[in-house]
Amino acid sequence: MMGDMHPDIEWQQAQGLPHGGTYHGLEEVRRNIFEPLDAEWWDEFSAVRAEFIDAGNEVVVAVSAMGDTKDE
Repeated sequence: MMGDMHPDIEWQQAQGLPHGGTYHGLEEVRRNIFEPLDAEWWDEFSAVRAEFIDAGNEVVVAVSAMGDTKDE
């Protein structure tokens, strides 16, 4: 999924979800979103682009994510 992201991406993770906040750039998104998800929460995880929304000078991409949580 990260291969489709612009190098200057701004990722907004909803507050209340793990690692909620705003992240800038591919490295920050990888480090703060994808690495913790793999290590802490999921045995399996997948994400699919659900919708592209034209926001003028920006594009908003809605993503549908699914996963199986790790056994405790």
